[in-house]
Amino acid sequence: RHASNVCMGLGGLACYLQAYYLSTRRVEGLFLRKRIMRLLLFGSGLIGLIAMSRINTYSAVPSVIQVLFSRSGPLFLLLSLGLIALSEYHNEHSLAKSMPVSKFHLLNPLPAAVKGVILNVDLKGSEHLSRLSARLGHSGDLMETCLSHLWTAVSEHDGLVMQTEGDSLRALFADGDHNNSLIAAFEALDAMKRNLTKLSKRFASQGLAASLPREGLNFRASLAAGEIRPIWQDYGGVRLASWTETSGTNVFTDAARLLELERQIQSEMNSPASIVITPAELRARFTVGSSQGVWLFDRRSFVGKHGAAYEVAAYRVGEK
Repeated sequence: RHASNVCMGLGGLACYLQAYYLSTRRVEGLFLRKRIMRLLLFGSGLIGLIAMSRINTYSAVPSVIQVLFSRSGPLFLLLSLGLIALSEYHNEHSLAKSMPVSKFHLLNPLPAAVKGVILNVDLKGSEHLSRLSARLGHSGDLMETCLSHLWTAVSEHDGLVMQTEGDSLRALFADGDHNNSLIAAFEALDAMKRNLTKLSKRFASQGLAASLPREGLNFRASLAAGEIRPIWQDYGGVRLASWTETSGTNVFTDAARLLELERQIQSEMNSPASIVITPAELRARFTVGSSQGVWLFDRRSFVGKHGAAYEVAAYRVGEK
């Protein structure tokens, strides 16, 4: 029993540490918040099992409580832990299934590398949409509606949606599909803002405006240029399309870390907005000015996670 308690204690500690690590990433996301909550619940359940196994060792505890917690309690906790694990598996399976099959996955053999611009987008204020959906009895529907408008903007500008998860979307603008993949990405971002503005007005006409963010529907985004390659993964016996970084590149990691810097820039502004963060050298490649949005700055230094320094540019997305 002592060995099992030690194992459960270590398991609970691992859950807490993982939840703490995810909370320090400072990236908004409905799925991320749910994962943190599941980790905390699972860790607490393991600690609870240890506490219940110790009840019988204390003579001062009434026998009725000993019977209740030493028999019914562990069974209830084990069932709860099973449901939490099943929920996490369902989340992972849904995430894997959300990886669309691109035209590159249909090639034989698969390309060794696809060069282009990676776009990461996160909806702001997604918790408002989640609460409103739950109150209307259509859990997740409003989030899916918003994501579908983002997806449409990507498709209309010849981009490829690589993945959707909760309130976020990742897309690729391949160099071979555009005269300038960077301009195509910015045009898609402007279209996203227009689509969300129209959607906000539609929600308002349906009497839902009071339950949505006061500033309307906005997003944070990041762009990073690099090479990736399509792969196939086996997930639970199902063959699913996926992507990975090529050797020597970190484009997915770079895009994620740039997205984290948006909070620092947004905190300096008077009102919420949809902001895109790019490396400063990528801004220098954007030679055609956009009539939709405005560049907040071309080059500034910011310190990200673990003290890493970044030279970035910031673009405020327009909606004309």
